[in-house]
Amino acid sequence: MITNEEKKRYLNKSNQTLNKIKTSIKKHKDNDNIAGPFYKDGCIIYCSKNRLEEVKSKYKLDEQ
Repeated sequence: MITNEEKKRYLNKSNQTLNKIKTSIKKHKDNDNIAGPFYKDGCIIYCSKNRLEEVKSKYKLDEQ
């Protein structure tokens, strides 16, 4: 049986991980030279704006 302390600890760890992901996405969105995020097969893809067409064709992002 899982105790309340263990539930709190696991919830805390998952919240920390979620906050790291949100911070990373916000940092990339705030950068004017970054295109994305694009989602492909459960992955988040970022690229520089000058490589946008290359990345779209490589990962077939237009077909989604």
